[in-house]
Amino acid sequence: MVHSGFQAAAQCSYYVLMPQLPNLHSLANSGQPLCVHCLTCGHRAALPPDEWAPSQGNMTEVRSLKLKCSLCLNKNVEAFVVHSEQTVAHFLAGADLAIFRKWR
Repeated sequence: MVHSGFQAAAQCSYYVLMPQLPNLHSLANSGQPLCVHCLTCGHRAALPPDEWAPSQGNMTEVRSLKLKCSLCLNKNVEAFVVHSEQTVAHFLAGADLAIFRKWR
């Protein structure tokens, strides 16, 4: 199950679990969600592509997206590109973020 809760707004850190998905075009083609973690309040969300509108032909890099937490409105967030719904579930369940960060 995919959950949302982050809004566009600030520079984010970028960690890739699926290196072939560095831009919005490739994310649109894959259908994978973008996992986001707020470094201030700890809120986590998985944004399905239809919610944040990646589009074919849009070569904007994921790391350049501007995001903010919908709970605390802080702009200090990090984004993770994941490869499966199982990984999304693991992320949302509170998995240690070091697991995700090792794939930078």
